[in-house]
This record gives sequence, C-alpha cells and structure tokens, in this order.
Amino acid sequence: YRAPEILLGCTAYSTAIASFTKKRANELRTGAVVALESGALAVIEKFAYTQGSGRQLGIVQATLRGVGPGGSTVQARWRPGDDVTVARLPERACTLLYREGGSGSASSLVLMESDTFEQLSVPASFLDPVAAGLLPDGAGLLVTFDPEGAPIAASPAEAHVTLAVAEAAPAKTGAAPGSKSVVVESGATVRGVPQHIKVGDSVVVDLRDGSFVRRA
Repeated sequence: YRAPEILLGCTAYSTAIASFTKKRANELRTGAVVALESGALAVIEKFAYTQGSGRQLGIVQATLRGVGPGGSTVQARWRPGDDVTVARLPERACTLLYREGGSGSASSLVLMESDTFEQLSVPASFLDPVAAGLLPDGAGLLVTFDPEGAPIAASPAEAHVTLAVAEAAPAKTGAAPGSKSVVVESGATVRGVPQHIKVGDSVVVDLRDGSFVRRA
C-alpha cells in the first residue's frame, strides 16, 4: 500500500526542512507531518489501525491534509511495518483557552503556549474531528510549527480525556450493557456508556475514536 502523491505545490515546505526521520506506519500519530514521494508534506488528521491476523496483515489508515495554502485532504494506507518519512519539526505544548466561531472544524482554537504564555489561534481542522469535538477548555495540545514559525498541525497531548457528564437518561432496567449515550461537558455525545452513569459523573474517553473507556 502506498500513500498517494498530493499537493505538488507545497514542495517548498519539504525543501525548507533539513531533517527527516523514518518511522513505522503503525507508530504514526495524529499531528505528524509526513513527506510523500511528490516532496509535499502532509498532516495526519485522523489515524486508525485495522488489526490483521498475520505479521504484515492489517492496514494503517490515515487522513492526510496538505500543509500550506489550499492544502487538500486525501486518504492514505500503509502496511503496519512500512517505513514512512516524517519531518523533524518543532513542537510546543499549549493549553486550549477557548473556541471562536462556534463548534466543529470551521471554528478556531485559541491556545496559550505553556512556556511563553503567548496566545495563538489555529483552525479546529488541525485536529482530528473526534478530538476537536471532545476536548474541553483547559485541555493540553501539542502544536507543530513549520520552519518559519507558523503553526501547521496540532494533536492532543494525551490519548484520553476526563469529562463530566452533562446530560444522561435514567438507567433502564434490563438494558444491554454499554447501550447508553451521554452528552459530556464539551457538548459531544459519547456512546457505549454503562447504564449506571449519571449526570455529574466523570468519564474517561478515548480521543482517537470517541469511545468510552471507564468511569473516572
């Protein structure tokens, strides 16, 4: 499986970066910037791994978005053991202060750098849509910057987040385990929740797929 060639117009981003490294496809994370055969850079927006039954079976699937003006979005697939070229770019720890422009990928995230306390704004589309909908104010993010110091990607600092339950239906006697849905403090809906979870409880949610992990 080979990643598609995309965004030939963004080749300048790859030539401006002096350092690259190799990573296995199953080691890629959301927010990584990869170099494709075209020389363009791409941002991994969404990452999923489908387990196979053999050493090289299974597929790493990723949604890639071109870095730079007019970057388009494409899907890519690799075998788990395939080598992928990843750019070495600076990352900075930031805290999500608040959102501008409503919810969803069209909104902006106002962040504060943890070291300098400077504020910056990045598009919510930098994040995987699942994570963008779940992250509450105060959550930690890792922001990737290009050689000129502009933010080009972001990812959650942790794989899981703890959220308070804002809305929950009463428990149903005899209902199947994990058949309940609740609304958490960020406004997102979390499914597969045990029936005993109620408003005011805190739950741990996986930011990679939005699944319920456990009661906090």
